[in-house]
Amino acid sequence: MSQPLEVLRQFTRKVSTEGIVLLKNDQNILPLKISNVALFGRMQLHHYYSGTGSGGRVNLTDIENMIEVFSQYPKIDLNKKFIDLYTDWEIKNPFNHGDGSWKSEPWSQKEYLISKNLIIENKREEEIAIFILGRTAGEDKDNQNKSGSYKLTKIEEQMLLRIKEIYDKIIIILNTGNIIDMTFFEENDFSTILYFWHAGQDGMYGLADIITGLITPSGKLPITIPKSIKDYPKNEYDSSNKKIFYNEDIYVGYRYFETFEKDRVLYPFGYGLSYTEFSYESSDFIINNTQISFTAKIKNIGKCFGKEVLQVYLNHENSLIGKPLVELIAFSKTKYLKPQESQIINYNIDLKDFATFDDIGLLSENSFVIEKGKYNLYIGTCARTMKLVKTFIIKKNIIIEKHSYSIPSKIQFKRISNKNNSIIYEDTPDKRLEQEQVNLEKIHPNVSKLSKKDLSNIILGEGMYSKKVTPGTASAFGGITESLKEKGLKLFCCADGPSGIRMDNGSYATRIPIGTLLASTFNLSLIQELYQLVGHEMNNYQIDLLLAPGMNIQKNPLNGRNFEYFSEDPFLTGMMASATLKGLNKAGVTGVLKHFALNNQETLRTKIDVYVSERALREIYLKGFYYAIKNGAYAVMASYNKINNYYAASNKDLMTTILRDEWKFKGIVMTDWWSYLNDNNKTDTISMIDAGTDLYMVVEDAQTHKHNVIKNLNDETIISKLKLAATHIFNFNDDYKELRVKEIDFKKYQSNYLINEFDETKYEIKQEKENIIQAVNYQEERVDTYKIKQNKVEKLLEYTEEIDFLEEKIELKIEKPYNYKIISKKYLETTLSIQIKKITQFIEQNTILILLNKKVILTTLIQSQEDLYQTQVNLINGINALEIILPDRIKIESIKLEKNQI
Repeated sequence: MSQPLEVLRQFTRKVSTEGIVLLKNDQNILPLKISNVALFGRMQLHHYYSGTGSGGRVNLTDIENMIEVFSQYPKIDLNKKFIDLYTDWEIKNPFNHGDGSWKSEPWSQKEYLISKNLIIENKREEEIAIFILGRTAGEDKDNQNKSGSYKLTKIEEQMLLRIKEIYDKIIIILNTGNIIDMTFFEENDFSTILYFWHAGQDGMYGLADIITGLITPSGKLPITIPKSIKDYPKNEYDSSNKKIFYNEDIYVGYRYFETFEKDRVLYPFGYGLSYTEFSYESSDFIINNTQISFTAKIKNIGKCFGKEVLQVYLNHENSLIGKPLVELIAFSKTKYLKPQESQIINYNIDLKDFATFDDIGLLSENSFVIEKGKYNLYIGTCARTMKLVKTFIIKKNIIIEKHSYSIPSKIQFKRISNKNNSIIYEDTPDKRLEQEQVNLEKIHPNVSKLSKKDLSNIILGEGMYSKKVTPGTASAFGGITESLKEKGLKLFCCADGPSGIRMDNGSYATRIPIGTLLASTFNLSLIQELYQLVGHEMNNYQIDLLLAPGMNIQKNPLNGRNFEYFSEDPFLTGMMASATLKGLNKAGVTGVLKHFALNNQETLRTKIDVYVSERALREIYLKGFYYAIKNGAYAVMASYNKINNYYAASNKDLMTTILRDEWKFKGIVMTDWWSYLNDNNKTDTISMIDAGTDLYMVVEDAQTHKHNVIKNLNDETIISKLKLAATHIFNFNDDYKELRVKEIDFKKYQSNYLINEFDETKYEIKQEKENIIQAVNYQEERVDTYKIKQNKVEKLLEYTEEIDFLEEKIELKIEKPYNYKIISKKYLETTLSIQIKKITQFIEQNTILILLNKKVILTTLIQSQEDLYQTQVNLINGINALEIILPDRIKIESIKLEKNQI
């Protein structure tokens, strides 16, 4: 029986550490020293690990809650009295999962209001309070600007104020899939706040690694957090015919706030704190036509190891067309840098990728242009904190690409424009004449073998839960009939989704962190490696396509499905999606880009008609898809909604003019499940194939399904459209065969995985050893002295810790990082010799040894009884540090505890 990949589960923990965002640490409470900790908030018993709907339904073998995880960290001594209070309370107030349908689970859970006297009675001396607050939302269920959803409940506010009155040190953990209202936290001056996005199956370990200092936080916000939801620009909405107008145009997220409303920003795009500090500078700037290159040097000037994200922004002064104040055009995440270590990063940027779309004709109508004028290039650590790299002049306008009119809005409406960084409103361009596309694609040779019945069947996918493929998955398509199989078409299996493989037959899979967290890592190589492992898990279950990544723009925090998506920025979105596909493709499978396009709300998602300018469409809402398609996409899923009066799946301008003619996409396009097509029905497959969409998802049985193509199989125009759709499916069939040939064998991959990371993140073994030392050193909050020799490290303090790597290039792996048991202080009541024996037995029972027939010996000399507990702390935390910094590459061969002469 197929099983989830343990190596994937372990890797998700590493990913979660890089995506947790530290917003505030004003009292320097974090990282924790050895601390008494009281947990508050019912989410300590049942935290959220994904949103709801198709993107969050993954069957898990197990998941550990906050109490179970935090209990394994020696630096955290949990207050058991509060744990007992919450456990007893939950018996009478069970977690509300709803009735099983997607909409039924509430945004939040009822909270426990503990009396002030009870808190005082159970509080210990010098205790730190941690309050975890949870929110969820998802498919078919948007957030709302009300308490219990976007806003806090009265009970949550009362409880937080009680805790603040009694505790001097409070840590707020926001366990959400989306940003929430931060007003209460700011008004009441809570000093320590982290966004712990839904982090998958073992994300709670990642959180513990961060707050205990085993890992330094490096997550950055992929979205802007404003002071109030009222600060977002408003969209006109016509409820009578369900039309919504995107009046903010290209000014979405930080493009709006940094240009027009800087003082309304609480936390800017790209922001996130660390436990260390970095300096950065640039040099060697060169511009050649549209190509920019320069070098950046970033240095860790703090006291502990860490990573930083260097972000590159472009500003165009006094643009005639109107531009945002800044736009993200590149980013890089460093390796782990120890204190005083530097890294050089080289940037090569083509300004063509960030050209402006002139839909009015100020420079060249319906063209991508680089406008002449003065530009400023910046590097920084968020959209607000930057240094000037260079000011440069482009002397003349450059026309990059000229296009025909696509997806014109048949209704004019007002949109925001920029004049001297102040808002003005202008009309969108007038309705343009639609143009007939001419198909120049070559028909696949296998298509000539297809009968009319084959052509009718090939455009249908079967599901949900087709018995022809892996049970419980989303669909089967391609060789769904014997006749199509005989013509050389493989039977393909699709499965949801963005948070891991959904199989509604009860099969288990690994739940990975949500899109918001992945984007918060700003680490493309990390995401690529994550999805290569996801791809190998797909192979375990004979799944060919993952219905991911979700790529819609996080336009507004009330979108319930934001957790599936990456960012408010199209460039970051496109790069994250590209990394996802590269990873899947290395495993010989692929993903489906979704939802193409403008699926930015769940309310009325199958009825809403989105009116948007062509400029905003191309620069914001399609741009991420463009990057992903240029980086190796094979499949796209249409959205449910209408765009400028036409359903996306039946929108010829979108599916043919832009996607195929302009972007040269050769893969398949499928509808979302049970989509409406033009004329507001689900059987108008003629309009679907006429638009350039190839597959209707899903029907129960392709051979008996009634759709309007069947009555028109003698129409040569319809037959030509069917042949074109069949060509796209056969082209995908051929491309998939090539993917399978290029697949990296998982057994060989596992072997290499112990030795190498992807090129983008590889760093020297010597540096890794030093990182381990930094982790142990920093988390113990000591100023230790180290002597580093070629093959060993001696720690000079109350005890000596010797790590002998035996060979300069030896690499190891911890295989069971989740089974540590804490040896409590009470054991110190026994004799020293018995205690040493107990620790030795613990080590032998809870570590799996060996790697590449090499050995590593970790010897700790205990010099006093007082050092004994500290030794336990360092052994266990040292193992954790090894596992995190060298994930899945370390095995402890043996650990010996020897009693020194006292």
